[in-house]
Amino acid sequence: MQLKNLMQRLLIILGLIAIVYFFLTISIKDVQAAGRQVGTFVILLLGLTTFNIWIKSYRWQKMIFGISGKKIGTWFSFRSILAGIAAGSFIPGRIEFAKTFLAKKEYDVPMSQSASALVIERFMDFAAILLILAGSIAFFHQENKDLLIAASAMIIFLVIITITLVFYPKVLMRPVNFILRKMPGKDGPKDKLQRFSEDFFVSFKLLRSKWITVWFMFLSLAALVVEIVRLYSLFMILSIPAGISATSLVFTASVFIGILSTIPGGIGVTEISATTILSQLIPGTPKEMISSAILIERVISYYLLVAIGSTILLYQPRSRTAAVVEKPQDATDQELKEPIKS
Repeated sequence: MQLKNLMQRLLIILGLIAIVYFFLTISIKDVQAAGRQVGTFVILLLGLTTFNIWIKSYRWQKMIFGISGKKIGTWFSFRSILAGIAAGSFIPGRIEFAKTFLAKKEYDVPMSQSASALVIERFMDFAAILLILAGSIAFFHQENKDLLIAASAMIIFLVIITITLVFYPKVLMRPVNFILRKMPGKDGPKDKLQRFSEDFFVSFKLLRSKWITVWFMFLSLAALVVEIVRLYSLFMILSIPAGISATSLVFTASVFIGILSTIPGGIGVTEISATTILSQLIPGTPKEMISSAILIERVISYYLLVAIGSTILLYQPRSRTAAVVEKPQDATDQELKEPIKS
């Protein structure tokens, strides 16, 4: 536990060092000038950010219902996404576990089921990033086959893992349960972990419906496209000559690098990588202008959401229990699982 906390703190420190380095490369006057140029267009950018959060909240709402049969509220789902972004800023890899805790607290959704929904969500987000990244690389670097092969290999790996989880969950569940049984400790906690593991893997049956899988994948791509459109709109407002393909490459590559860095929220790493990549794609544009644009984008798309999400976590109301969404007394466990089979 101490080693884990040490690693988390170290990654946060590295992120802070990276963001300080990024701030040292920009001019306050340039940022202020860019901010004045954006002006009232900030309403458009905030609107696109809100739309992106709404898409993700709708997807989370449907995933929870599909896996657990629990109907969570629209506003609650929206707040959960914001809280997850804030909490994920302190956990390596952008894992938004706060959503699972809130779903358990407010609607009594089993953690094993919401955790599998979270994994499905991350898989689809990652697949969407790789798909658009691979397409962008193919457009700009057709001659660089190594990059295309690497991106394609990652997509194939995700597909294989997803197929295994959905159709052959026991292949992964058995070794996990074997490890859990061999772990030192009392049988009680180990039995709970095994039940958690079984519920977790079984929940992936949700994706056996091809229409559900396609719908969730569409929502993941839609959410990503909205973010790319927001960044492209910002570039247009600031007269930065980056086309939609260049914008797609900058956004997906910087997010991908931020995830690989495991620094919570990709703080600093995302900004530096986005600025560097865009500077290479449009070498005639002043780097100060690019850095200012990236900073404004990150404030609107990330830091503002972290602030709002942190407020939600701090002032989270007491649990309303799950009285309004609990299954009726005469409902069976089989009935609860029906949404998974739909």
